[in-house]
Amino acid sequence: MGKLEAFPQVIGEYRFECTRCGNCCTGDQRVWLNPGDLKRMAVHLGYDHTEELFRRKLVVLEQGENGAWRPRILFKHYKKLRFCPFLENSLGEDGAVTGLCRLHPLHKPLICSLAPLGRRWDAETEKSEWIFVKPAPDCPGVNSKKVQLLRETLERHDREIEEENLFFAKLQHLLGNKSKQPAFRELYFFKTGLREESPG
Repeated sequence: MGKLEAFPQVIGEYRFECTRCGNCCTGDQRVWLNPGDLKRMAVHLGYDHTEELFRRKLVVLEQGENGAWRPRILFKHYKKLRFCPFLENSLGEDGAVTGLCRLHPLHKPLICSLAPLGRRWDAETEKSEWIFVKPAPDCPGVNSKKVQLLRETLERHDREIEEENLFFAKLQHLLGNKSKQPAFRELYFFKTGLREESPG
């Protein structure tokens, strides 16, 4: 939690407008996922099991700073470049490059949908504090004059946020029990229901 303490808390409103520069989808970013993210991504790609995301090396399981095993998107490498496998660049007539997400808007990870909002989650109270985190060091959207209301942003994602709250509580339980990786894996490897036969 130490690193998160450095970011300012968002109360009421914040200024931001995505310019689709794609900078937040490249470099040393860590895009952490929750089970809901995995399901949405797998369904979008036509997978009937989230394991396929790991098998195809789109997602990797990694131990975070607090000891919890969590999935994150595995960025691709090309020479010195690192980028999200779901990033698609489009070249406009004016020569400007636009960064587009293949998962946008319905299947992208919650952490991406909420950016630049980050959260500090208190394990004891199970409450969140919202903070402003620049999506990338050179993000031009943070200089925007467009005002975003925190309440409206959270309401747009209320179901996904509630799912993540339950996920965080499960993580805390596993950490409290000093669980090993296999116990964490059970949270992330499951059928999506995509190809289940309907009762006949």
